Amino acid sequence: MFVGREDLLTDIEVKATTGWEKHSRGLAGNTIVVQGAPGAGKSSLLVELEKRNNGEGERTRRWRDGQRRVLRLAVNQVEAPSETFLALMSLVDSKEGKKLLMQESRSWDIAAKIGLELVNVEGRKGGQTEPKEPSIILTAFQRWLVSEKKRLRGPIIIAVDEAQNITLDKTLHGSRFLRDIHENISTLPLSLVLAGLGDTETRVNDAGVTRLDRVYSLGRFTRAESVDLMQRWCAH
Repeated sequence: MFVGREDLLTDIEVKATTGWEKHSRGLAGNTIVVQGAPGAGKSSLLVELEKRNNGEGERTRRWRDGQRRVLRLAVNQVEAPSETFLALMSLVDSKEGKKLLMQESRSWDIAAKIGLELVNVEGRKGGQTEPKEPSIILTAFQRWLVSEKKRLRGPIIIAVDEAQNITLDKTLHGSRFLRDIHENISTLPLSLVLAGLGDTETRVNDAGVTRLDRVYSLGRFTRAESVDLMQRWCAH
């Protein structure tokens, strides 16, 4: 049973859809932080967001044009390039993703090492600043989309739980991956929801994810939400 937080859920979905409708390659700065004390409902909110957009128990259903999809990740998954890469592929093509997940990950680790020099590198050439390259995760994902003739039919919301545990080293894969999405370096229709404890905004800022679109602090239910919860439990 999920009660309340409707305004927050709607805001997350609208932000993702706006990035898709205005510019199918996404928007920079399209990141929302949801923070609060343990038990405030952050994880439940991400689960509900996934159910509403992917379908409860229907992850393999046909992806319609313009439909949002949610990829819910833990921090340890974000910090493992091969796991994140495979999770993104599974969202686009669940059958192929499952098949690849059954194989050894060694080849993906090698691919990640090959792409290491392409991770958010910004240099100067002839007095001009060259643009950053996407992270190895999204570089590999883009190549896979092209090679397999796949296309994203709608925006993807990357929802990260326990985001206060993000490693602050800006040179590591996890931080680069999140910063890539936030700054829209990859020009893919991706947006971020980072959920964690009360210091999450500070933690993600220190990891290089700055100028956030919105920060929500979850507190107690409103009177109306509390009444709704009691009525539903009584009905149940």
